[in-house]
Amino acid sequence: MQTLSQHFATFLKAAARVDRRGMTLVELMIVVAIVGVLAAIGGMSYSKYIRQGKVTQLKQYAMDVARGQEQFRARNNRYYQPASDYTSNMADSDRPEWNNLLEFNSNVAQGITIIVEADIGGNCTICPAGAEPLGTGAENNPWFAVLVTQEELGGDAYQAFFSNDMPEPIELVP
Repeated sequence: MQTLSQHFATFLKAAARVDRRGMTLVELMIVVAIVGVLAAIGGMSYSKYIRQGKVTQLKQYAMDVARGQEQFRARNNRYYQPASDYTSNMADSDRPEWNNLLEFNSNVAQGITIIVEADIGGNCTICPAGAEPLGTGAENNPWFAVLVTQEELGGDAYQAFFSNDMPEPIELVP
């Protein structure tokens, strides 16, 4: 009869004789599956982070234009209706209108378009359904609306909307 120490020594000799060359195919497939799941989760989190950053930037542009509109109204008793939309590739000759009148001095990123509409009464053509300013359609009640859009290469578009009676800009989901 072998003692426990002899039995253990025999086991160690047998284990030492096993020729282990590496991982089996099953072990390799499990590792690849785990790495794939982690990469998918990380990719989704990253794209969500990027989207939120872009939408926050668009909301900031809308707030900058709204601040300029309120300053213009304080001086002129009306909101300003720009003659053109603000784009990243706007001609330098059109920028003074935005820079001087709305005090909007931002250098917007590529692919961004800012559309401003202002009126007394009248209807808002850039407003999403249910988000029209309170002054639309009423006489002698000035209002403005700002729609900021960023087109992406894949055809996706991010949008933020703001009007003079909203507490903060909202993201428009296409």
